[in-house]
Amino acid sequence: MADRNEELNKLINASGFLLQLALENEINHLKKSDLSVTREHPWKSSIADKDGFIDLIVSTGMMRFVIECKRPRDGVWVFLVQNNAQNIIEKSRSLWSSSKINAPSTSGINDFYFTPNSYESDVCIIRGQNDQDKPLLERIASQVLLSQDCLIIEELGFVERHRFPTQLIYVPVIVTAAKLFICKVDPSKIDINSGTLSDATFEEVPLVRFRKSLVSDLSIGADPFDLHGSNRDRERTVFVINSNHFAAVLNQWRIDAFSNNGRPPWD
Repeated sequence: MADRNEELNKLINASGFLLQLALENEINHLKKSDLSVTREHPWKSSIADKDGFIDLIVSTGMMRFVIECKRPRDGVWVFLVQNNAQNIIEKSRSLWSSSKINAPSTSGINDFYFTPNSYESDVCIIRGQNDQDKPLLERIASQVLLSQDCLIIEELGFVERHRFPTQLIYVPVIVTAAKLFICKVDPSKIDINSGTLSDATFEEVPLVRFRKSLVSDLSIGADPFDLHGSNRDRERTVFVINSNHFAAVLNQWRIDAFSNNGRPPWD
């Protein structure tokens, strides 16, 4: 009996579902009156011919947190930040949707200013990943963004059928048990012959804004003049949060400002 229990315990501990349950339990203990959690929500993209489940959707106020949980064993994720770059920021590029009575539903993408602030990076190095692999974080982030797009379409369908006004901002999140580190890099000190760095400084952090060009299509109405503009339009921000800090981050979360001269983009 003891051997069987040990074997079954190893089986459930090998699954990532336990992290979902633990996070849901912590979220529910925040006791916010407008907060709700949906777990294992199915999505399907006919365009991309993909489907799956969103691990957790946390709704609070106008926010929708679309969450993917990852529990790598002994995981360490290192994000590179140039030492002359702006270190701590509030800005994040996120999708929004709006529905008004007797008006068509709209959606778009804009920069919003969210607290808590964090470092921002577009490079993540993960243990065990080699030069031939497609970067792991980019794969996970792209999947989260695709599931988020499907969720927006589903929710716009609800409001159009039932005709109630709503404005929502969607925040893609990867919650991981991996430890998160920032590595501040001075490019002038990288050995150009070997592509290596002999000296670097590291800082463990609770969260990182991972921002880069993560989608293949331009946003609706975009008409860039050059490759730089095209790349910028495809940028999205995905929040990467250590699981130990997720409840605290959610509890501190607020929107400080809109990017459109202080006005909501749907106005």
